[in-house]
Amino acid sequence: MMAVAKRSLLLLLVLHMASASWKEFNLVEPAIDMVQTPCRRLLDAYNQAELSKPAPSLTASQQAAFTLNGSIAFEEFFVDDSLNGQGTHYRYTRKQLTALIKQSTEALTKARSLTTPPTWAGNPNRMPQHVKDNWFAYAITQQDFQGARVAIFGSSEPWLEALAIAAGAAAVTTVEYNKVTYDHPAITTIQPSNFFTTVKEPFDYLLSASSFDHDGLGRYGDPLQPMGDLKAMRLCRCVLKPGGKLLVSFPVGPDAVVYNLHRRYGSVRLPHMLYGWDVESIVGWDEARLSMPVDVRHTFEPVFVLTRPSKQSSHREL
Repeated sequence: MMAVAKRSLLLLLVLHMASASWKEFNLVEPAIDMVQTPCRRLLDAYNQAELSKPAPSLTASQQAAFTLNGSIAFEEFFVDDSLNGQGTHYRYTRKQLTALIKQSTEALTKARSLTTPPTWAGNPNRMPQHVKDNWFAYAITQQDFQGARVAIFGSSEPWLEALAIAAGAAAVTTVEYNKVTYDHPAITTIQPSNFFTTVKEPFDYLLSASSFDHDGLGRYGDPLQPMGDLKAMRLCRCVLKPGGKLLVSFPVGPDAVVYNLHRRYGSVRLPHMLYGWDVESIVGWDEARLSMPVDVRHTFEPVFVLTRPSKQSSHREL
């Protein structure tokens, strides 16, 4: 079941305990405040999010906020995936989804046959997408999705939706800033602006593949927020059942903010992302990647399997 070596678990424990040093960064909104921020406040803000055209550059004060006052490397690689602020529309037909679910079933079958967790030791600048997909498939096989209510944050292709359905999920809700139409009876697609009015019950599982590292950078038309990624992680705990799981991937390596492409998480910001969660396992983890110099446009994305502690406030308590 465990996909993390003991040495890596110890490293994560050290990172987790490093939260005491956060004050030296003089954060605009420290991660610990994200944990204590009321769910209702986060949900209200999320519900009011509207698409807008991303700014081509940051001001000096904005850059300081995004880099924790210069403690994280900063680069620029501007991308506008918001269609000039108008938003895009991703569509998948019933036929396409049926084919994806069949592929997902095969991927899950292959993952269940593995005797050890999958890893990747190839060229760090050429990590194939199918490796990342296989890590998610393996992570899902280590859980019980039968009859589960699942939400997916960030989606331009319903691969995670297909994996969840193939694993036995009863209902899947996709949350995406841009419009998506996925023609399948088990899938509901919504945007942040109608999240609060649509979602009435907490979820059993949340899935997110390389989405939260983009939150707050504006690339997809979302509001500019230096702590958008931390808010997303906190929001997940708000909408999970006690003991519910978040399966999430984001780039890991030397800390960097690449405006507005994505963030990369190392020893500085990774503890902030994990704060408030219980780490169950990590598929594909390689601690050497934390300090390995790699082109920021090529990403190493292990899958974190995180559990929402039962004592934190949830959707039901709003």
